[in-house]
Amino acid sequence: MLDDFFAERPGSGGEATALSLNELRELRGHLASDGRRLNLWAVLYEHQMNAKLAPFLELLDVVSLWSWEVEKLLDIRARLGQLEALDLSCKKVIGCYMWDYGGKRPLRPRTRSRGMDTGMDSEDRGSISLESIRD
Repeated sequence: MLDDFFAERPGSGGEATALSLNELRELRGHLASDGRRLNLWAVLYEHQMNAKLAPFLELLDVVSLWSWEVEKLLDIRARLGQLEALDLSCKKVIGCYMWDYGGKRPLRPRTRSRGMDTGMDSEDRGSISLESIRD
């Protein structure tokens, strides 16, 4: 899984990713061996959502959508809509931290549940999967 992949890198001239499209293609090529291929995952934080990333997202097998702030987790449906509008062929998953980084406190179970309910609605439609990581 590529974390912090969608972030402007120092000295990149404003590039929005850690690797160029060609570098990502090359990396993807290294994931195949003996007729088997590992899936290429990347984390996309909700604040990084941008249509210009679509060519990079198309090279992934799985996009994992995350939010650092509770308020944005509760409004994850809008971000899911943006991600789905890109019409990507890759699998999409929602991640949910057990910690509210914006509020600097544990994420309350009720709040986490509300965010995950939104994700489960989308999962029922077959457009998204869910994951959770404990920090």
